[in-house]
Amino acid sequence: MPDVNGTMHNCSYRYTMNDQQTSFARWVDGPCTAFAAVLALTGTVFAAKFLLKAGLNKHLTAALFSLCVVDSLLMCTVLMFYSIEAIGMIFLGTNIMYQHQAFTTSLHGVASSMTTSSTMLVIYISLQRCMVVMRPLRYANTLQERSNRKPSSADSAQLLPALTPIDFVRELPLRKILKPYLMPMFVVLLSFAINIPVHFEFVVEPCWDDEHQQEASCPNPTLFRGDYARIKAVLNTLTQTVGPVAVISVLTLLTEMKVHRSLKERRKLFESQKRSRSVVLTEELKEKVSRTVSIFIAVKFLILRSMPVFFDIWENVHGIDSFGVVLSILVRLSDL
Repeated sequence: MPDVNGTMHNCSYRYTMNDQQTSFARWVDGPCTAFAAVLALTGTVFAAKFLLKAGLNKHLTAALFSLCVVDSLLMCTVLMFYSIEAIGMIFLGTNIMYQHQAFTTSLHGVASSMTTSSTMLVIYISLQRCMVVMRPLRYANTLQERSNRKPSSADSAQLLPALTPIDFVRELPLRKILKPYLMPMFVVLLSFAINIPVHFEFVVEPCWDDEHQQEASCPNPTLFRGDYARIKAVLNTLTQTVGPVAVISVLTLLTEMKVHRSLKERRKLFESQKRSRSVVLTEELKEKVSRTVSIFIAVKFLILRSMPVFFDIWENVHGIDSFGVVLSILVRLSDL
């Protein structure tokens, strides 16, 4: 609809409509999402503190630290992309981001990339745990070889004068610290590469803001968005919902089967060594706690991903245009 000078259309924002569906979206995307994001950020801080003193395998620790960072950035992106506009509409009755639509729209691709990164890192962590359980001797031997390769102080003193600048950089502890993070960084970069087309789904165009009586801007879908919709649905199914759920389910099942067999073998070993009952119970308790936490993490992920799996399958079969009011509301809850 053109404005009085007939050159620009009226601005259209996400949460300005007054229908029931938009009102529900404001509360879910606004206060509810903001509260959940703050809780998630708080949990990430506790997780990082735990990892600093947990003494886990350094590759697993690096992957978990990377997941903490990615999840923190995802929560901050969600707050800026969804919550600020929705909260402004609820409590102030206006879109306080109407002059920053270019920035808000740019977060659309970032949020999708962060979501994929977080999910792919969970797969990588599940794979790490599975490999440690399936091949414990390989990891133990690797650690032993690395400890045996540490030179003595005398050897280091003899080698120091012969080191070139490049060799000296290679010997820095920083290089050893960063090495376990290479694979998580590759997973994150791959996730961003997969989501590059998402950045081209919207374009910010000038428009006339009737409420503020001034020129502003608002996002409009591009023609590419319609052409890319089906491909995007398939990619999201493979990288965010159905694919990760299937892979994590299989890895968790294999891991728990191996742990169960290992517990039986350990119990027989303890009995053959005639260890005291208290020692056996202590060891079993440690294993049960570890298994309970691991299973809880996997099951929580699978439960929270069950609704997105359903909606992705529905979208691939029937198309996104078939989503009615009820399904659209459920999609909001699923995103939350």
